[in-house]
Amino acid sequence: MTSPAPPTPVSNFEDTIRQYIPEELISPTWKCVGKDFSVQLKSLLDDEQSQLGMVESAERLEDDICCYFDLIRRKFEDPIKKLPYDYKNAAQKPCIYKNDMYKMFIASYCYPLNSWVRDAVRVILEEYWKRFKKGVSDHEMIVCSRGPDFSIWSVQNEKKVNVLTKFNVQHANEYLEQYKKIKPDEDHTADIEQVIKYIGFVMGRVAKFARDNDIHMPPFHEMQKKTKAVIRVFQVGNKKFVMAEEWRKTCQQHNIDIRWLKKEVSGMQELSTLTYDKVAVTIKGVAEIVTIEKERLQTFRQTPIPYDGGSCILAVDALYELLLNMIVVKKVFQTNEENQLEKFFALMEFYFDASRGVFFLSLENVEVIRTMWEYFYSHQMKKSNGKVIKKAKTAGFSVGELNETLKSLELCFEDISKYADLIYPKLTTAANGLSLYQLHMAVIYCQINCFARKVPKILEFIHNQNSCNRMNIVECQHCSDEAAVKKMGNMEISGKKKNKKRK
Repeated sequence: MTSPAPPTPVSNFEDTIRQYIPEELISPTWKCVGKDFSVQLKSLLDDEQSQLGMVESAERLEDDICCYFDLIRRKFEDPIKKLPYDYKNAAQKPCIYKNDMYKMFIASYCYPLNSWVRDAVRVILEEYWKRFKKGVSDHEMIVCSRGPDFSIWSVQNEKKVNVLTKFNVQHANEYLEQYKKIKPDEDHTADIEQVIKYIGFVMGRVAKFARDNDIHMPPFHEMQKKTKAVIRVFQVGNKKFVMAEEWRKTCQQHNIDIRWLKKEVSGMQELSTLTYDKVAVTIKGVAEIVTIEKERLQTFRQTPIPYDGGSCILAVDALYELLLNMIVVKKVFQTNEENQLEKFFALMEFYFDASRGVFFLSLENVEVIRTMWEYFYSHQMKKSNGKVIKKAKTAGFSVGELNETLKSLELCFEDISKYADLIYPKLTTAANGLSLYQLHMAVIYCQINCFARKVPKILEFIHNQNSCNRMNIVECQHCSDEAAVKKMGNMEISGKKKNKKRK
């Protein structure tokens, strides 16, 4: 799966954290000490000078970071669950990106290797994977009946290396030659034998995994039967979509007749979608459907989605990231500069086109948006007074306390209390009121609702991206209009049925 470049090895958690969380929100005195990622994140959230009240927990933040950087989730034992996503087909079988197979094997070392041998194994396995992934699309998915079996290392596994023994020896020797230049006086004969044996064991597990799941992976396994096309279906709210161009290519590769929609797809803009209802008839029974739900918005940045041209995210998720930066990091609504922001969003209409249905944006375009915003902010806007939410308690916040918090921030919206009264019951999950995390999120959603009315095209865009519920938009006029039209339509259908019965 293509994603932002994985930033760091295990010993360098701090770089990873600082690439994901905006610097302005991290305590200036916080330091990352130790090798437990979860512990480091908890220490960051517990630091009184950090401004991270909108983070639900260290565990959720760790999941979000792993998803964004496409990192292994080490807290799970199951090799499939180690992957930073959890996708299933209609039969509830796990579905993974074919390019991600190697992560299950790299993450599952079960033999106590010394550091040099472990590094050698990692480098050689990476060379293997470069060979296997040739010709595999970043978005190509496979259905797994079962995960790989990493039983305890046994002597029997040492005897049956595999068909790539010469390749093992060649790359192990190449790696050893490089290492000898660093430490020329040491004898690594025993280590090199261990490298070859262990890689043999791992690749034997790969071969078994390919056979068990009938995955085309020569020389380990040739597919025994023709597989169905695997098509990703994205769910946003209550509606489902496919990437139009990806759907077209996949259908053509599997000889699925789509002539009746070919013309419509060919005229679409890049990363447009088709509703699942429109294409369902073409793929029913001849394709494996993998549903990818995009309901939960992640803390700071959204998980990149691989496609033939690289990686992308939903366009509305790019808007959410931008608004979060404005509200939480820059605190722009603590000034009276909302008119300046209207000018900025006029420049953004190409990226947040309110006339389009659900669509995605490439990560290159997302980076352009970030760069334009940083430039506009530094050159066109006043800096805010930077007031932050500080509370002594961690739960039990009433709607009155939400309104008091909004008032204390001296925001530029006169009618914000109206949205506080509407958002409060949507977020409250406990009888005694909001948690501190929920209070922070309520403050964010109140500002998004106010600004979406200030710039109506933002509200229209969010609505047309089917994300009003995801972004907690309340009393959306577009939603009300749609509901009224649907109600009228149902009444007409009901009236016609009654008339038929009378006749």
